[in-house]
Amino acid sequence: MEAYLLGCVLSDMQLLSNIGLIVAYLFPVFFILKDNSTKGHEKNIWLIGVMLFSWFIFAVYLLVVPKVLDNLLNRAFPDYLYRKP
Repeated sequence: MEAYLLGCVLSDMQLLSNIGLIVAYLFPVFFILKDNSTKGHEKNIWLIGVMLFSWFIFAVYLLVVPKVLDNLLNRAFPDYLYRKP
């Protein structure tokens, strides 16, 4: 089965890699949209920055906005994993 993108025929691997690239580009956008740490015009500025400079601005967002990185780490590595017996 052939897939077409903008009039070009793509192989299965090319199609999957293009879908992966699109998902990787849009992940920071949806992360910032879902995050409640920023609101209003501040969130709009972060979104514009992420759309222009994708992962670089996303890394800055994680470091600058308070509690975002802490919340991510606490969800990934809860405190009960590190309790001493």
